[in-house]
Amino acid sequence: MRIANWYKTPGQPLANEAKQKLQLLIAAADNQLIIIPVDKDKQGRTIAEVMAYGKDEVDISFQEELLKDGLAKMRKSGMKCPNHLAFEQAVNIAKASNLGVWSQSKRHSRDQ
Repeated sequence: MRIANWYKTPGQPLANEAKQKLQLLIAAADNQLIIIPVDKDKQGRTIAEVMAYGKDEVDISFQEELLKDGLAKMRKSGMKCPNHLAFEQAVNIAKASNLGVWSQSKRHSRDQ
């Protein structure tokens, strides 16, 4: 399964930080996740949004949290998932705050 509109490759800058953030989010959700299938990729894997219930029953989007902290970037796949606008806002927050991948001096033009 792949997480919708998000990519991270082991060995990339901040890969360990992203993994730790995911582990914290999973632990905070008592390992109870909400998987919302969005599409299938070329290999037939399910692409999904991953969420959990937070305090006061507020949904926590794992993608949004990673994007907001600059620990991931959005994939431009043409696929629109239900929280696409929230993900774009999260990226803008990270960019404006120079967080994570947006704080690094070397950026590839495709990532900006």
